[in-house]
Amino acid sequence: MKQKIALVSLLCTLQLSAQDSFVNSIGMKFVKIPAGSFMMGSDHKPCPKDDPFTYEDESNCMSRQDKNAAPRHKVNLKSFYTGTTEVTQEQWYKITGTNPSEIKGRTLPVFNFNRKETDMFVNKLNKLDKGVHYSVMTEAQWEYIVTSDPAYHIFDNPYGKGVKNKIYQMAWLKGNSNDTLHPVAQKKPDSFGIYDLIGNAHERLLDRAHHPYGGGYIGVPSDGSAWITRGRKYEMYRGGNYYDTYDHFTSMWMRYKSSGMDTIRLVYNGSSNPMKKDTNNNFTNTALHKESRKGTHINTNAQDTNYFNSLSNDSKPVNIE
Repeated sequence: MKQKIALVSLLCTLQLSAQDSFVNSIGMKFVKIPAGSFMMGSDHKPCPKDDPFTYEDESNCMSRQDKNAAPRHKVNLKSFYTGTTEVTQEQWYKITGTNPSEIKGRTLPVFNFNRKETDMFVNKLNKLDKGVHYSVMTEAQWEYIVTSDPAYHIFDNPYGKGVKNKIYQMAWLKGNSNDTLHPVAQKKPDSFGIYDLIGNAHERLLDRAHHPYGGGYIGVPSDGSAWITRGRKYEMYRGGNYYDTYDHFTSMWMRYKSSGMDTIRLVYNGSSNPMKKDTNNNFTNTALHKESRKGTHINTNAQDTNYFNSLSNDSKPVNIE
């Protein structure tokens, strides 16, 4: 009974958080994730010996365990807002005037960019949306969403009856993607209203990967902030890609693997809605809503000229002074 009450309470929290949302100046929608605590990572579990009558053999079990996700540890997070989709090529282009992606599409996730270019994109967006400080999602924030939302629990038992079809309703993976990238927000969202947290494109996180040096999560921050250490050149990824199979996912899987087909999802770490209006229908954050679109030109690369000309005025880059 207590478990049922707790589940109902959690679902109510998810529904409320999905209602608290805002859309920023370039059309990104953000939803609020409530504050909370969770157990991050996983301790190693013994795997069953091969059984000729089930799919759950020893090698399959081992492949779904991340040996570098230990020790399991408690993380306390403050509330934050996350983008409902990954950054699209059109959104990236509005800020940078370039589209580095090899597979082009206005609503496809942007990819083929490095950390320096990521910083440039985020800094320019922060300058455009005065009063709002965006950043790339952290690993703890990603896992907090996945472990706290029952919608993702199906990935922990991929061979259950009807589970594969439910997974395909939520994610673009090997069995339904035709081995190609797809536009964002085409699949079923989770309980928060977030799309594509699993599959389609790997999500590059703000953290740096520490596993090549051993130690797993020893030394990781307990407040959900990014774990960044000087000298670590390895990127951190989560969520898998469109060519990953449906039965190789748990909330801990796919922490480092990427083929270059990776993108980012932004978060706003404020506790209150920056687009909230007062009783007189005025924005409470007045600095954010000052006119900032005085023009539609930013220097563009020659390779992006045709793409630029194909865009409507609303889609073209904005001047950021």
